[in-house]
Amino acid sequence: MTRTRIAGLAALALLAGCQTQPEQLRVPPAPLEGQTLTYRDTVTRARMWATNAVEAFYVDKWAEVESSANGLEETARFLPKSLDIPDSRRSTLEVQATALQQDAQDLRRFARNNDEKKANETLQRIHQRVRDLRPE
Repeated sequence: MTRTRIAGLAALALLAGCQTQPEQLRVPPAPLEGQTLTYRDTVTRARMWATNAVEAFYVDKWAEVESSANGLEETARFLPKSLDIPDSRRSTLEVQATALQQDAQDLRRFARNNDEKKANETLQRIHQRVRDLRPE
């Protein structure tokens, strides 16, 4: 009976040790002063920040949601300065980038207040905006 318990506890310990937290996506660092990213790379950064925010939101890691909102806001500021902006995006990019910045600011505010409903609505808008920015 003691061997059975020990074997059971050992198996339980092994199973518990195998479960880890999902790894957060690593967003590449922002470009240094004077450097510019391509449009595709900037949109990819925005998508990664938005995805990080959603992942943190689902597990109630509000500080990470707030951090992701900061990264998203910074990335939105880089959008109009990007290299190789597709002609089809050029005319509306400034307005889209400003709207994305505003949504990121709203998300940060809702994260500070742990407002699940408004944060969720804002995350949906952010994902739609980022999707609309994707290069052809």
